[in-house]
Amino acid sequence: MVSVKVLTTSLPFPPFNVNAYIIRTEQHRVLFDSTIKDDRNIAVLTDEIKKADGIDTIILSHGHLDHAGAASILASEFDVPIYTAIEESERISSGIEMRMDRRINKILKVLDFFGFDKESTENERKKLNFYKSFMEPIDFFFNIDSFTDEEIEIIKLPGHTAGSIGIFAKEDKLLFSGDALLSEGISAFLDVERLKNSLNDYLLSLERVEKLKPKSIYQGHFGIINNVEEVVSRHKNYVNTTTQKILDMINSGYTIKEIKENLYSKNHNILIILSEVTYALQKCGIPIFSELSNLLKD
Repeated sequence: MVSVKVLTTSLPFPPFNVNAYIIRTEQHRVLFDSTIKDDRNIAVLTDEIKKADGIDTIILSHGHLDHAGAASILASEFDVPIYTAIEESERISSGIEMRMDRRINKILKVLDFFGFDKESTENERKKLNFYKSFMEPIDFFFNIDSFTDEEIEIIKLPGHTAGSIGIFAKEDKLLFSGDALLSEGISAFLDVERLKNSLNDYLLSLERVEKLKPKSIYQGHFGIINNVEEVVSRHKNYVNTTTQKILDMINSGYTIKEIKENLYSKNHNILIILSEVTYALQKCGIPIFSELSNLLKD
């Protein structure tokens, strides 16, 4: 059996908190995820890790800065290796600011392509630029495929990002999901670098979760999910319902901008909206990913 310590720190942006976990097995003391690069949050995690008799490994669920931002600092502090999926390397390694600029510019091109107004795109630019200071680059990490432990299994759960992974405690039937599955809302992000159907990947990941039949899910934000079947079913129903609404609105002559304004709240994450819109467009036979690929060629 594994033991689990939950470490929650605050964020200066939605959803305003993030969870890291110390997972103790017979072989390892794993820190799963970190927090942002922030002195106060790092001090909290450092203190809690010391109270838990330290760690010997850091595993990252994915490369977003709220989960990976402080990992390099903590790895140096405790002299431990970092493991993550190879697909996350461009999000976390040196040169991240340059790559974030490139990513921002591509997102803005996509928004312009879909007819969003200049005010909306400029607001998105300001928001994305705000995030830059919260990530300490990770110059060396190990591919998660090389990590082994008899008690836990690495589960690939793409959709939120291409390299999103979870940890499954086999005997206890606990899943540590990062942002691959959250209790509140769909977490599939459009990846403007890879331009894959991220929502389709997300649905396949939900099927993997169903097959695991976890008793509980320790998610990247918020509390523990104990009603796993209900949450997965709700997410699937949401995708089906929302996809049909988007298709109906497209057939009624709505623009993508109008769909966003009528179907989503003002604060809904634009990359989630884009993943749902592109999924719907692909479903009705529009080769949207080919069109976006041509648009975003360097």
